[in-house]
Amino acid sequence: MPDRPGRRWASICGAALFLMLTTAGARAAEPYVGFWANDPKDCASKTVPPLIEIQENGAYSADLFCTSATFTPQGDEWKVHLECSDPMAGPGDDSGDSFDYRFSVVDGKLHWDPDGPGTGSVLTRCSG
Repeated sequence: MPDRPGRRWASICGAALFLMLTTAGARAAEPYVGFWANDPKDCASKTVPPLIEIQENGAYSADLFCTSATFTPQGDEWKVHLECSDPMAGPGDDSGDSFDYRFSVVDGKLHWDPDGPGTGSVLTRCSG
């Protein structure tokens, strides 16, 4: 069968699509994504709270329910902006707060520091 340009183009496009789909899932998560604890003994609970869960688009703990988060790389750390609400607030309570932090991950520890005055935390990664 002769090699027609249309067939060759379709084969190239198909191969490119396959490559994109198979490598997209293999992308490594950012190092801050996962479950973290103030005390390593809390990792056994496997629940939030006492754990803090950080996703690529949010963060959750006992007193933070942040469904919107942006993580901007800055050298070896990330500037983090969280839009949060009180997890105990009732329906229709749209009060919320925003917070700015700096995250860095060193030796399996998440350094969670406020971007401004305040005290930060050093959290331990919980294995999944």
